[in-house]
Amino acid sequence: MLRARAGLKAIATTSAGVGYTGGYPMGEVMPLDEMLGDVKRMADRIATEMDVALSADMESGYGIAPEQIADRMTKTIAAGAVGINIEDTDHHQPKTLFGFELAVERIAAARAAADATGIPFVLNARTDAYWHNGTGGGEAVYDDTLRRAEAFRAAGADCIFAPGPADRDVIARLAADIDAPLNVMGGAKSACGG
Repeated sequence: MLRARAGLKAIATTSAGVGYTGGYPMGEVMPLDEMLGDVKRMADRIATEMDVALSADMESGYGIAPEQIADRMTKTIAAGAVGINIEDTDHHQPKTLFGFELAVERIAAARAAADATGIPFVLNARTDAYWHNGTGGGEAVYDDTLRRAEAFRAAGADCIFAPGPADRDVIARLAADIDAPLNVMGGAKSACGG
């Protein structure tokens, strides 16, 4: 709420923060109804107290099949969110990404479900290629990240989130090569000097 009071026009939940508050670890362990309940409480609160939009981090969308993702998207919008973060990690198989085609179909299904509501909606597609295939980098991981980002964008994502790379040059390459707003995650290992 402090960020909203500072003048920002949108705020986003963190799946880890919401889950930990309820006593759940990450990885879609928190039941969907509880996650949606927290999204609704936050959306209702900021709607009544300040003119701020809410984006919900729904981890991998609480489903596998595109039809499940479309259903969860509709429920997230009904809870009051006007943005969502969906990642390509398969939480049923630790440290595994959804196959490329399925990952893209899931983003396309999310976009179609959002568009069907008629509500302007921001879809942030996250690829965890660096987290699961080597944060140290390497061209294979870079290429997979770029391939997924470009396909997610073509499937309807408004922006891309690629956590993992800490090297400044790699982040700069991704920002230049991805034709969409790019989110990265900063941390103690990030090479931010310059």
